[in-house]
Amino acid sequence: TLKPFLYEMAIEQKLITAASLVDDLDHGAVVEAFADYVLDGVLSGLTDNPFLHRFATGFIEAPAGRHAPTGCYLRALTAERAGRTLEMEADLEEACRRDPSFGPAAMLLAELVGDRGDARRSLGLLAQAGADGASPLMAMLRTAAEPYRGVGRNDPCPCGTGRKFKQCCQRDPKNPLDARFEWMHRKVSRFLMRPQRRGRVIDVAVATLAADDISRDSVQAVIQDPFVIDVASYEAGGLQDFLVHRGELLPADELACYAAWLAAPRMLWTVESMGADGHIDLRDEHGNDASVAAYPGLGPLADGTVLLARVAAVGSALRLIGAPVRVSGGARSALDGLLAEGLQPNTLMAWYGWTTGSSSAPFDRGAVRAIDAFDDDSDDDEWDEEWDEEGRPE
Repeated sequence: TLKPFLYEMAIEQKLITAASLVDDLDHGAVVEAFADYVLDGVLSGLTDNPFLHRFATGFIEAPAGRHAPTGCYLRALTAERAGRTLEMEADLEEACRRDPSFGPAAMLLAELVGDRGDARRSLGLLAQAGADGASPLMAMLRTAAEPYRGVGRNDPCPCGTGRKFKQCCQRDPKNPLDARFEWMHRKVSRFLMRPQRRGRVIDVAVATLAADDISRDSVQAVIQDPFVIDVASYEAGGLQDFLVHRGELLPADELACYAAWLAAPRMLWTVESMGADGHIDLRDEHGNDASVAAYPGLGPLADGTVLLARVAAVGSALRLIGAPVRVSGGARSALDGLLAEGLQPNTLMAWYGWTTGSSSAPFDRGAVRAIDAFDDDSDDDEWDEEWDEEGRPE
């Protein structure tokens, strides 16, 4: 853990020059690798990192300020690890003010600006950072930035009041909660795939596999499954962590909505009917009915189909939250036992791996591998570099 301090000692003893070091760190990829080495490597046990904070401040205070954006970015990452989100945001704002083309700072600030609900500015920052304009994230943000695109003056207002658009939000434009549904999920998943956070997601992915099936390729394949992020968010505590660290940035209506999502139990629902518009009439195991809005990508559902899902309100409509799973045949009896005991991440994912074929082993609740904690600290650190912040293979 003393190794980073050798940089300071080497500079003091004139073994290397500060200029040679900071010139290298001005490159985006280099500064990110350096921060990962210090924050997630030799000093990963520290909640706050005095070395990197002091080192970064030296960049900012250097004459002429040429290296200040790098220093601000490094200091922002230190604040992030320490849970000082507003301080992190301020340092990223300063980095982008001093150098709008500094990609790493613009990319991370876009995430925080998005958490605040400013889709237009988030798009602009991602463009500054060189993000792919055709990416799903950019497409989703463009939709969030223009929630009323294609709505006619006499159409029902998307906000759900029942009034015509011209009599409602055309006069006072606002972004309805319904229109932010996908964006709200994306905020959580991006947070969970931050370098220092993704250990929780990796643990959940690994729990899906039989011991003999675990490899880099198999974990990479499983981690793309939306149910992995869903379980990492709920049963493994990721959404609560997101609210602790980013809650002060979120709009008030989103905070209340996330709280309702956390309170909604994952349970079995039977499809009563599915309308042509995708709306689904459901009944839970206690006989309670719910009519939920269409869920993108779920496909047609026959009457009697059983879903493992959460149902909660999003704005004016009930929705399926996270990643609903179809349950059939023998998988139902095994799941009933897990639900009766209370869903745990390792047993739920072992069951899911068996039902989807991700695991080669039959499901045996008594033989499920124990995992000490589904949290940010993963025992699978050697795989952390395999995914980008949206969970895609690097």
